[in-house]
Amino acid sequence: GYSSHSNGKYSKLHLLTGPRLNLANYDRIIPFVNAGLGFYRASRELNTTNSLSGTMFGVHMGGGADLQLTKETFFGAAMTYHQLFGSNKETTLGPIDLAANYIT
Repeated sequence: GYSSHSNGKYSKLHLLTGPRLNLANYDRIIPFVNAGLGFYRASRELNTTNSLSGTMFGVHMGGGADLQLTKETFFGAAMTYHQLFGSNKETTLGPIDLAANYIT
């Protein structure tokens, strides 16, 4: 996945993997939980000429529900919490932490 924030001044690219467990079927609603590991690549623009980027490792966990519209078509919503294990990068502005906890 990819997300961009603050008019492109902060962006994050992530590659996630992990299992998903369907909890039950209520008519055509399928609630689920998921968790796993991932790699995250964050980039932050410090000013018009300098930027900072780094690759981090992290974990994610969350849940959601799918609605079965047809045999092959599903519509769903999910919420996932991401915990990144990053490092502070030293800059002339002081240490800047690219890692963050966030929810998607």
